[in-house]
Amino acid sequence: MNKTTFKLTQENAAAVLKYSKIVSADPDEFLNKLVYDFCTRASKDNSDSLDAISFLSSFGFKTVEAAERYLVWVTDLTAQEAAKMKAPHNLVIKIKEDSDGLFRVEGMWRCRGMNFPI
Repeated sequence: MNKTTFKLTQENAAAVLKYSKIVSADPDEFLNKLVYDFCTRASKDNSDSLDAISFLSSFGFKTVEAAERYLVWVTDLTAQEAAKMKAPHNLVIKIKEDSDGLFRVEGMWRCRGMNFPI
């Protein structure tokens, strides 16, 4: 197994310790399961993932090109999901620069009469 070190904020380190204690796991085990469940497994299952959309869209992108790459990924993913459901869909998204100079992707995916924030 590869050993990689990540720097956590004090707040995040405290949360990892808290939740790992609750489930009687060591912090490495807890973090690996968290990453596996929300990243690795999702991409393996190719459910890559409607869950990931809301998390990834919470990032402020440093360049408009990075936001556009994310937008292409979201567009492809939502089209694939709608095709699996055999349902029409509509994606309304815009890229906006915030006061910190970061680019935010905002919008809505509509499918089967439901709205999902982007």
